Amino acid sequence: MEMIPLLETPKESIRKRNDNHLESFSLIWLNNNENVDIQKELRNTINHIETFDDVEECKNYIEKTSENDRLVLVTNGEFGQQIIPSIHQLRQISSVYINSEDKQWSNDFPKLKGIHVKMDELILQIREDYKNRRKIEEPVWMNMFTTVNDAGKSTTGINGQFVFSQLLLDCLLRLKPNENDRNELISYCEKEYEGNQNELNHLHEFQSSYSSDNALWWYTRESFFYKTLNAALRKENIHMIYLYRSFIIDIQNQLENHQCQCPTRVYRSQLMSTDELNYLKNSVGQYVSVNSFLSTSFKKDIATFYLGDTNHQWIDFEKVLFEIDADPKVVTTKPFADISQFSDFSDEFEVLFMLGSIFRLNSIIRDDQNQFWIIQMCLCSDDEHNLKEILMDMKNEIGNGETNLCILGKVLRGMGHLDLSKKYYYRCLDELSQNDPLLLTVYRDLAKIASQKKDYEEHLRLRRVLSEINQKIQLNDNEIQTSEIDKLTYNDTIQKRKSKDYIRCNWYLKLLICSFILILMVGTGIFVLQYTITKKSKECKSILNKWKQNPITVAGGNGKGQALNQLHGPRGIFIDTNKNIFIADFNNHRIIEWKNNAKEGQIIVGVNGQGNRMDQLDHPTDVIVDEQSHSIIIADSLNRRVIQWMNQNQQVLIQNIDCYGLAMDKQGFLYVSDRVKNEVRRWKMGEYNEGVVVAGGNEKGNQLNQLYGPTFIFVDEDQSVYVSDSDNDRVMKWKKGSKEGTIVAGGNGEGRNLTQLSSPYGVIVDDLGQIYVADRGNDRIMRWCEGKGEVVVGGNGKENQLYGPRGLSFDDEKNLYVVDLGNNRILKFEIILCSKGFCFADLTEHKQILNNELNHIINDYDGFKQTINEHKRNSQNHSLIKQINQWERNSIEKIKQKAQNWREIVLKYSSTVINNIEIKLNDLNEQIKQLHRENEFNESNLNRLRNQLIEIIEELNNPSNISIEQDSQSLINEISYILSKESNFNKWNQNAITVAGGNGKGKELDQLHWPVGIFIDKNKNIFIPDYYNHRIVEWKYNAKEAHIIAGGNRNGNRMDQLNYPTDMIVNQQKHSIIIADFGNNRVIQWVNQTQQILIDNIHCWGLAMDKRGFLYVSDYKKNEVRRWKMGDYNNEGIVVAGGNRKGNELNQLDYPTFIFVDEDQSVYVSDRDNHRVMKWRKGAKEGTLMAGGNGEGEDLNQLSSPQGIIVNYLGEIYVADCENDRVMRWCEGKEEGEIIVGGNGKGNQTNQLNGPTGLSFDDGGNLYVADCENDRIQKFELVL
Repeated sequence: MEMIPLLETPKESIRKRNDNHLESFSLIWLNNNENVDIQKELRNTINHIETFDDVEECKNYIEKTSENDRLVLVTNGEFGQQIIPSIHQLRQISSVYINSEDKQWSNDFPKLKGIHVKMDELILQIREDYKNRRKIEEPVWMNMFTTVNDAGKSTTGINGQFVFSQLLLDCLLRLKPNENDRNELISYCEKEYEGNQNELNHLHEFQSSYSSDNALWWYTRESFFYKTLNAALRKENIHMIYLYRSFIIDIQNQLENHQCQCPTRVYRSQLMSTDELNYLKNSVGQYVSVNSFLSTSFKKDIATFYLGDTNHQWIDFEKVLFEIDADPKVVTTKPFADISQFSDFSDEFEVLFMLGSIFRLNSIIRDDQNQFWIIQMCLCSDDEHNLKEILMDMKNEIGNGETNLCILGKVLRGMGHLDLSKKYYYRCLDELSQNDPLLLTVYRDLAKIASQKKDYEEHLRLRRVLSEINQKIQLNDNEIQTSEIDKLTYNDTIQKRKSKDYIRCNWYLKLLICSFILILMVGTGIFVLQYTITKKSKECKSILNKWKQNPITVAGGNGKGQALNQLHGPRGIFIDTNKNIFIADFNNHRIIEWKNNAKEGQIIVGVNGQGNRMDQLDHPTDVIVDEQSHSIIIADSLNRRVIQWMNQNQQVLIQNIDCYGLAMDKQGFLYVSDRVKNEVRRWKMGEYNEGVVVAGGNEKGNQLNQLYGPTFIFVDEDQSVYVSDSDNDRVMKWKKGSKEGTIVAGGNGEGRNLTQLSSPYGVIVDDLGQIYVADRGNDRIMRWCEGKGEVVVGGNGKENQLYGPRGLSFDDEKNLYVVDLGNNRILKFEIILCSKGFCFADLTEHKQILNNELNHIINDYDGFKQTINEHKRNSQNHSLIKQINQWERNSIEKIKQKAQNWREIVLKYSSTVINNIEIKLNDLNEQIKQLHRENEFNESNLNRLRNQLIEIIEELNNPSNISIEQDSQSLINEISYILSKESNFNKWNQNAITVAGGNGKGKELDQLHWPVGIFIDKNKNIFIPDYYNHRIVEWKYNAKEAHIIAGGNRNGNRMDQLNYPTDMIVNQQKHSIIIADFGNNRVIQWVNQTQQILIDNIHCWGLAMDKRGFLYVSDYKKNEVRRWKMGDYNNEGIVVAGGNRKGNELNQLDYPTFIFVDEDQSVYVSDRDNHRVMKWRKGAKEGTLMAGGNGEGEDLNQLSSPQGIIVNYLGEIYVADCENDRVMRWCEGKEEGEIIVGGNGKGNQTNQLNGPTGLSFDDGGNLYVADCENDRIQKFELVL
């Protein structure tokens, strides 16, 4: 079965704003003249009005409104010329009216219904048009389900949501009405129609004169009753339907009492979008259920009248006429009746179908003469395709008699409406006595909801309440049982939860289990069970929460302004435990409290406008609420003070401070960021002296002990301070007492990459150490964990986008609130909850599992500790050494020396590995001690410890991933060591040090001009082919300038000249330099000041030399790499890669540049114009693709004109990805590479590159990059 909103967009890709007002139509007033009297007149027709005096703001509002809403635009001629061409085609625009003397408008705007000089004429036309338009434009919500044909059998696939919708309706209509609900409905309507005297009169008349026998008259009357009830049904506003239920029952009763007795055909006209119509065309023969009252007419001409002129065309809509055949003899559950005698419009011959009626779609044909489509349907039999049986089985689960709020709560929980379900359960509790057996059912279901919402504290509280109730009352045989709806899911879930795999794979279950901590009492062997909630993790670990990408506007969103439903440049927010929102309304100089679900806010501070009096504010930036003292603390930025409001009493806490962000820790200390002094200070509550600097305070800058423009701050339980260091585009963490901070987000320059931020503001850190940042310049909210960022909401540039987000906050349910400053609103992004609950009964068993697992880890640790000690005492016992010894005994004397060489290599690595293992082992021991000291651990801790121990054991058995392999082809079996190709995950500081050049392009000794290749010797001296200076320079370690060792005599072809050198290698044994003299088409050797041409007439670029002394040269023109034996350059060399003309096949190259040769004499080639790196094994006829090869691009599986290349002993390939301004690491067999440095956009900052070419490592693992177009050499230090 499929469900679609027929007559609404079925697949709207981006859910736009759907305003919370109670009617379907809204009126947009775009005029620089507010004209309140005219607006009052218009509200008599369309109640909800949005006013604008700015075209762009109006256009933005319209574009963000859902296509399922209907907007009527009223504007003047000037604004009309600006806005109509751009919004006229939008589906949500129903019609446009212009107040202007100029009636010369294009016929290209069919939605333009009228141009009037006089406003009273315009109002009259809107009123008349609205009556007709409402009948055909107001969408009707339908569910569709399909019949699946298979092997001659026909079965109806019924979606659970469809069944629950039917069940909900049945439940509501059997729920006893009460006066409180009617009063609540009246209250809602009074608030909606405040200021609309016409509708308020209708409302008061309804209060005084409504009776069950005139329900149909009220429904057909042009008043609030019809408008709000139909809108509630269309929008599936369950609570409004709940409040209307008694009136729906009255309508149903009247329809049943006057049920049509004869088969009849009725008609309904409708506008339908093209895509909806096409969907229906493909669904002929299927079934639709109408989830609202369906109004039709006996008279076909009345229905077609509303479709208007046959020549009139609607944008993206088709005119449709429904022809419906209905036979009362086959339908008994959903009545339909001729209501002409009760209708306020008796001349329309109206036939009304009860909501929930099901129809079969018979055919769709085109009436070309009348220019509309005819959709033929018939009312379904109750028994058709066993629908009745299926629905009745479901309904029987909630009983046949009167329902109650507990049953309603169950149905809503089954539909996934957890908050609404909870609401009705608590309403039910208000009506129950203290000894009512139903209490147990209600509290049990509330506990399940809390578990589903992952509110584990609430879950446990409710479980305790259940236990107390169970002791007070005894259940009798008539206790209300859990419905089968619940059992179907509950019993199945119980079985799943009893499996160990289920416990391990469901993180939300782990979190609750972690709430019951097993404390190991060291030295006594006694285990104590203690209840606690884990508040923090020792390391940042993502739980991968996700939020709905289409937010709800919970405050503001009505344009900028100072009305109570508006905001103007909001900054900080605070959410209290009741989900009330406190907002620093910056440009309105006030603090607003916006109650949960309220339509407008109330001013709690700053009602007297801008100023510096004690009762005034001047551009407040942040606010926190001390709920214990009922006080509000405000960062009053332009008054340069922090002020406290308690009731209506004010006290200046801190003066002469350029405050921006505020935070308070659990000990009551107050923290304030100062944007001018670039610091954060802490004060003890009640003692407001100079405070203590806890972050920054070392003037502005980008060092780790500095800040630059700090904004919002956050303080965790350890009193660590997180600072949005806005102008440094980073977030810093300052641990308590630290002299400098740590970069925890951004810090890689301003940009849009996932490693960057752009002017961050709001910052929150959750219990797991995950950092949430309002990335203002990128219009997104990011989550950072262990230095990695990801976008959680926004950043998409579409209808659900953010515009300069500032403050952030979470409520208790982990819904995310964002201050969307540029749109003057507060957005709520709802968390996506898992639908499964928690098996409380499994806790005892699982606690024992946790305990056993910890004991196993401790035993394994002790055993391995003994093993590692044995290895330390006698390294010769290592398994790899034993293999070498066995090989030695079976070989002849002449290879003993080689065996000793391999021993030394293995021992070298083994020694390093054992030292590393011991460090890791000590760290593991500290972690276990930490668990004992803190008296708490959880399954996550155990898994982490066990995994660490397994990794350490594996590392000992396979040190540094070395293995021994024998060559069985040799007379005397040869051995060699093989290193696995797994990444060692080295990381480098992202901010490089300039070690050569960097003083602008030039030919001075402290300058470079387009350095290409690079070579680092054992003393960390740097040899550089200085391309445009036609020289080779040597830059001694830590020197301020270089000296020229080759060339430098201008460009030329003399022996003492070079012409655009590209690469070089240094033979340190012979003290010679071999140079790729690119412009002279030669490879030349310099020994002191003596030169020798080694190879001539070669279009050389890159050079390499293997350990046997063979020289390799890439030829960019012949698209090949050749090899020469050292000293034997009188031949043409041997082709070892390419040589098959230019191309992109595996045996071809296209402009090879840099090359690398490994110990096996495999050649790695940067195949520049194929945007890939190729590996050619010794003797191979074709290469293997190692990196890139997916076309030119910046994705992680792509390269763009690769240059420098290095391969380490693990087979990891490092590539200078030139045009992407980054260096990447690729591991053999991986489809994607990873960025290790750069990738932060083209630039000259310390974390940026501009056309990198040559690469090299020194013996310490530091990475050197020839940052060619920045004319410098950058050193990225290895993070140890």
